Amino acid sequence: MLQRIKYGSELISPLGLNKDYWFWKSKLIFDHKKATKFFLKTEKQLKKKYPPGYDGGTNLDDSITGRYTFFNLFSLPKPSKELTLIKNFIKSNVKQLLLKFNITDLSDLWIMCWYNVLRKGECISEHSHFNLGNGHKSFVSGHFCVNCSNTSTFYRDIGETHILKVKNEIGQLSFFPSFIKHYSDKHEGEQPRITIACDIYFKKELTGSKKFLENKTVIPLKL
Repeated sequence: MLQRIKYGSELISPLGLNKDYWFWKSKLIFDHKKATKFFLKTEKQLKKKYPPGYDGGTNLDDSITGRYTFFNLFSLPKPSKELTLIKNFIKSNVKQLLLKFNITDLSDLWIMCWYNVLRKGECISEHSHFNLGNGHKSFVSGHFCVNCSNTSTFYRDIGETHILKVKNEIGQLSFFPSFIKHYSDKHEGEQPRITIACDIYFKKELTGSKKFLENKTVIPLKL
């Protein structure tokens, strides 16, 4: 479902920066216990294979998030049945979202996809996947809950005057503009909070990093 988030009807300059933005939500039914087991097993393998790196401003450097530049969840060599189901669900919703905006040329889409694992006491710090200086390149970012309990994700409008609070639910997929700042509250559950994140690019030249393309961290999104 596509929502347009509005905060008022004041006259906006045609050369100004509109504070309104869009938000997409959808939900998938899947075996989250099997998915959780798969993601935790894969986390150990990826942390052993890759060193800590840039964490995207999340303050989770020595984590699977801090290794997001080394792999793409959509191209793991041995995906589980649950991961395949989630991948197809994300792809289906990307297509639905773009058609809502009358974007029909889907021939050159690209995706970067990783995941986050929070243990008790951890949170994702406020960050954005695109800064406003690169806002003209921004397209779609996503968030999917594999396992969670009593946590929310917060999205701050570009005027930094309003915050949209979205309660995390297992199977919930959210899409939002890549320049929107967002963060989570502290995870207090005994079981790990696992979420999938992604950035989608409208064209290859907008992916930004030749290294990511060469390493296949960013790959074609075939719908």
